[in-house]
Amino acid sequence: MKRHSTLVVAGWFACAVLAVAVGVGAVNLLGSGITDTAVQPMSETDVERELAVANASSPPPSAAPSAPAESSPAPSGSPSAGAATPPSNIRVFEERAGTVEVSCSGGMAAIDWLAPAQGYEIESRQDGPAEQVSVEFDGDDDEMLIVVGCSGDTPERISAGPAGDDDDGDD
Repeated sequence: MKRHSTLVVAGWFACAVLAVAVGVGAVNLLGSGITDTAVQPMSETDVERELAVANASSPPPSAAPSAPAESSPAPSGSPSAGAATPPSNIRVFEERAGTVEVSCSGGMAAIDWLAPAQGYEIESRQDGPAEQVSVEFDGDDDEMLIVVGCSGDTPERISAGPAGDDDDGDD
């Protein structure tokens, strides 16, 4: 009987080792995608750098119609040092309630995109183009109004702070 118990334990142990070996082998066959570290979010600097590179690589819009685009070889070499600087007519304003990107053209501001922070939603917005654009973010405990205008063709924050309470009961 003792010998029978020893064989059962040895068989169970062999099956466990085999199962672990098969699991490790399967993970190795699937590649490193399963065991890679999680994707890290981009910082504001990284986002601005990527936007600048994307904006620098796209041609500016022209008033005259152009011929159909011809395929061209991909540019080679490294980007210039100035490519990391975003254009002066686009700025990202990041506040506790959310983030908004504004561009200016001809002294008129326009909201390109905006995103409320976690726990906030967009209460109201004036996208432009206009002399001033604004967005009001509404959170559980507070509201924030961001107003942006243009100084020439450069977006400038006019105000960012608590939104006034309108007391109209529509909240």
